[in-house]
Amino acid sequence: MQLDHQTVLTLMKVPLFSSLSVEDFQSVAEKLSEKEFAKGDYMVRQGELGDYFYVLKKGEADVVLEDEGKKVATLEEGDFFGEIALLVGVERTASVIAMSDVVAIIMNKKGFNELLKENPTVAANLSKTLVLRLSKMAEDM
Repeated sequence: MQLDHQTVLTLMKVPLFSSLSVEDFQSVAEKLSEKEFAKGDYMVRQGELGDYFYVLKKGEADVVLEDEGKKVATLEEGDFFGEIALLVGVERTASVIAMSDVVAIIMNKKGFNELLKENPTVAANLSKTLVLRLSKMAEDM
């Protein structure tokens, strides 16, 4: 994928990518594509196996626990999801529904794993993010 200015700005907001060099961004770009979702579309469904990592480039989406009918978060530009399903190979723990027209930057499992191997800083940032998310989940229980 060719990185346009908006994509670079979006990725720089993502804690995983914020410390990457220009060369590393080019390497990441080769692993990315874009996907569009219309308002009301399911981006992912709870219970499905995860095969992509998502970063919102444009729009908003709600994270919903289907079995409880509960909205747990709203995602906007620069927010990301899907890393846990890729890392652990578990089913999606929530659904993500587009609340407006959404453009997402996506990366498949193979590209995500290559990124972590090639960039130890990204792997370290991911570890920090996971700890923060798990801590927040524990607080919310």
